[in-house]
Amino acid sequence: MLDWPAIDNSLGRGVRILVIDSGIESSHPVFAGHQIRSFVMTRSETPRGVPVYGVSESSASDAYGHGTAVASIIATYAPAADIHSLQLLDGRNRTTQERVVRALEWAVEQRYDVVNCSFGVSDQRVEVQYRNSFKAVVDEAFCRGCILVAACNNHDFKLPEYPGAFPTVIASDWAGFDGLSFARREGNLVEFVARGRDVRVAWKGGSFRHDSGSSYAAPHTAALIARIRELRPHWNAAQVMSCLYELAREGHETRADSRGVLRPSDVPVEGLI
Repeated sequence: MLDWPAIDNSLGRGVRILVIDSGIESSHPVFAGHQIRSFVMTRSETPRGVPVYGVSESSASDAYGHGTAVASIIATYAPAADIHSLQLLDGRNRTTQERVVRALEWAVEQRYDVVNCSFGVSDQRVEVQYRNSFKAVVDEAFCRGCILVAACNNHDFKLPEYPGAFPTVIASDWAGFDGLSFARREGNLVEFVARGRDVRVAWKGGSFRHDSGSSYAAPHTAALIARIRELRPHWNAAQVMSCLYELAREGHETRADSRGVLRPSDVPVEGLI
């Protein structure tokens, strides 16, 4: 098992991370020294009008700004990782269920080590056919050793969203922590809590902004996992989660709510690092 001193000396070297989002503005100063490959999802139709989705290499751009923000966190805390971008979300930061499934399938096919999905599709809005498709691709990711990291519902972490609503996906709620600090909520599907409140992130146009939400907790978790995977490249999601449990136990025992407010009781967490 790994300890914090070992992880502190790891920078994610040799780990391939895919950020599925609105794209990444790789010319932003925060990515100086990074060679970010960018891809975009394409759509065509068969003669009968059936949509066919593919992925092609594209120019490094961001349709909204969200992907640049997410990637800037990963670049900060896993600076030696190899970061790639798949532009999926549009200028309104939206997409379709079918596109999300296909993006995940492509990521698994490309054998990325870590895939960051700072979004979620509400369980109430997911059609049965796509629920089954989500389950199939998540299972395939687990079998191939591809670690999926996802955001959760910003208002209630107990509301299931896809792809985070599966035990082998590492989903993170947000809190007012520092750095790579995180906590664990035992007995919940979204069991990790990472920094996501008032985070200074890069944005499109070479700018910066402060923002909050589980979208930013996920890349903090992904960066920590990249450090773990540098040291244990063949671990699957279950082994990585086991390591996160152990790391949490090494921290201070306390209690925190989903926004990082310390108080004597409420949602139990296991360790605050």
